[in-house]
Amino acid sequence: MTEQTEGLDSTGGGSDSESARLTVDLGALRANYRRLAVSAPRTAAVVKANGYGTGAVPAFEALCAEGCRDFFVATVEEGAELRRAFAERSMERGLLPSGRRRLAAGRIRAANSRGDREAVASRIYVFSGPLNDGGAQTMARNDLTPVLNDEIQVRRWTPYRELPVAVHVDTGMHRLGFPWDALSADLFEGLNVRVVLSHLANADEPADPMTDRQIDRFARATTVFPGAITSLANSAGALSGVASDMTRAGIALYGGNPFATQRNPMRPVATLEARVLALRQVGRGEPVGYRGTHTTTAETCIAVLGIGYADGVPRVLSADARVAWRGSRLPIIGRVSMDLMHIDATTVSDGIALGDWVEIFGSTVGVDEIAAWAGTISYEMLTRIGSRARRTYVDN
Repeated sequence: MTEQTEGLDSTGGGSDSESARLTVDLGALRANYRRLAVSAPRTAAVVKANGYGTGAVPAFEALCAEGCRDFFVATVEEGAELRRAFAERSMERGLLPSGRRRLAAGRIRAANSRGDREAVASRIYVFSGPLNDGGAQTMARNDLTPVLNDEIQVRRWTPYRELPVAVHVDTGMHRLGFPWDALSADLFEGLNVRVVLSHLANADEPADPMTDRQIDRFARATTVFPGAITSLANSAGALSGVASDMTRAGIALYGGNPFATQRNPMRPVATLEARVLALRQVGRGEPVGYRGTHTTTAETCIAVLGIGYADGVPRVLSADARVAWRGSRLPIIGRVSMDLMHIDATTVSDGIALGDWVEIFGSTVGVDEIAAWAGTISYEMLTRIGSRARRTYVDN
């Protein structure tokens, strides 16, 4: 197992002062990619929102080494930052001349690993498309491929028409994209359309008839773009057998369950943990936390954890939710506060100690499980993790 960390603690490089950490298993990330990649000729990785909270650049590099060529981000800023960050890491490893910050296809001649070579040749698509002329220029300058969503964006991209684009077709979500039944080849004349894509609204429920309607509409729309790569299936669609030339893997890459009612087929990637900062032995009938929303019913060992809603733990979590210490599930009690939370550690009071790490979610308490307790989804749990949680990367 290899390990690396991002960020330094206040003591100058150790980890004794941190109170929360997110451990990301890049080996599990790659394993999830391999599982998804068998479903289509090409599988793209969605690394928007900082790689669903896990770190876009480490995910990008790990997946490049696995052979991924296509990546999707939400905004031009995300795409440009991904190119810049990879270029800086390449300079640190001596793969780019000092001071050379722009990374475009073919610019790294000294790349000496598969991951570096694949990163150079990677395609980064921007879902939002060019929102203004400056955004279009930034995309062209950073070798980013826009996903065009309307006629205004088509006109905005005209100065760069020789560069590749993707076209988004709205087949029923009614968010972004050209209406599927109002497409005309004339609108895209002169453009280098490489990919045509749409997004499934209800793929997490494979039997939902909406998916079949969208598949049919997309098939009709793609006739306007002969020869273009088609991309329809997301994580759930890929695992359900929805056919297209290129799938787009998102939540499943990061270990979240792509299905609403089926067992999670993916390996957990992210583990969020908090340190025990205090242990309190309190008697029966004592209120706990803000507003005393929990009252002890017996002699109780309370462990105070160094994590709160500022770090991404939802305030709404209550005594129904559990965390884990060395495989034992322990209930959350009282209100989650900004920096701290309480758990009932009575059943493990003989073993738990100050400084121990407690799993908020990971291999014992799944991210989808704690998300359900909070009334949300794993996407939100992962993307809301705050910057105070040190990111540590391992390769198991």
